[in-house]
Amino acid sequence: MSVPHSPSSEQGLAHPSAEMAGASANALSTSDGTELSTPPASRVPYPVIANPATLSIDSSSSKPPQPTTPMDKSRSMPSAQAGPTTPHSPRCQPTKRTVKDFTFGRILGEGSYSTVMVGTEKDTGKEYAVKILDKRHIIKEKKTKYVNIEKNTLSRLSHPFVVRLHYAFQDSASLYFVLDLARNGELLSLIRQVKQFPEEGARFYLAEIIVAVEYLHCKNVIHRDLKPENILLDEAMHIKLTDSADQTLATPSQPRRANSFVGTAEYVSPELLTDKAVDKSSDLWALGCIFYQLLAGRPPFK
Repeated sequence: MSVPHSPSSEQGLAHPSAEMAGASANALSTSDGTELSTPPASRVPYPVIANPATLSIDSSSSKPPQPTTPMDKSRSMPSAQAGPTTPHSPRCQPTKRTVKDFTFGRILGEGSYSTVMVGTEKDTGKEYAVKILDKRHIIKEKKTKYVNIEKNTLSRLSHPFVVRLHYAFQDSASLYFVLDLARNGELLSLIRQVKQFPEEGARFYLAEIIVAVEYLHCKNVIHRDLKPENILLDEAMHIKLTDSADQTLATPSQPRRANSFVGTAEYVSPELLTDKAVDKSSDLWALGCIFYQLLAGRPPFK
């Protein structure tokens, strides 16, 4: 099938953001990833946990966190005890993929140099979100460095609460990132529907976000643009962090710091307005803003 190239649009992506940064046009000659509804407003669309502190992450473990209490029988969503539905498979598998292995469906979103579409793997019938990046535009706009960062970062991450890169490949015109498909859209859409979450619902989602952010930090990754638009919901209404365009790898020569301006006004930390470098604590500021928005229905500084 002929895959459309992305228009030069400044519109953000619905899923995942088209401004995710990482893999160069010269770096993706082979596949090196792994194959690895909205509920009615009258019901609360989340499982229930007693204490978010009981959700913890061990960076050496692949098991998803388990809540301590089952879901209320009156809730519309499945129990959190089942855990996220994405399999936690090994990162490296020998199978390679090309564009011929997929059929492409509806467009999920478009950005300045990429388009995200639903892609169905022909052999398995499994659906993914396929991010298609226009090589010519990437080179013209000198975005190769950022695409390389995105691909390298995604390749290092494997967690149920973080969008995963399953395959990466290219053809003569485009780069392709095959990612998890989050069927229930953005957390922001759910906030707009529910308006103000009860404390138990806000606590549940905050706990999952904390687990995901702690995992990123264990991998020396600073997200730098945490916001409800970058938190997706899978078919079981568990979260998946996305938008690695704004993730920064902390290196030994630049430990946990990044000086470039990245973020969204309602969620950026105060040091971004000063000469101080951003570090992992900037993500904690954004977490507080998101928790406030879950409870109040609006960002704290808007």
